Amino acid sequence: MDANGWGTVGSRWHDLNELDRVLNLLARPARLGSGVPRSVRSEIRGLGLGLGRSAQRKELIEQVWGLKRPLLRQLGDFDNLPPCA
Repeated sequence: MDANGWGTVGSRWHDLNELDRVLNLLARPARLGSGVPRSVRSEIRGLGLGLGRSAQRKELIEQVWGLKRPLLRQLGDFDNLPPCA
């Protein structure tokens, strides 16, 4: 991985799978008011995203989608896939 922990491991498809996996972890049902588990926080840091103490799941999901959208566009251009996000 590069200095911020994101972007040079494997292909863009691998990167997309990693983003999907983190989104899946963030979207899991949780008790109201419960924080983001440490293991998920570690995954998010591995993507190079900032993570404050009071980070909310919704905000984190938005940040991960911010990484995923351009990747989907690149892959869509590369493989003639229809835009999906």
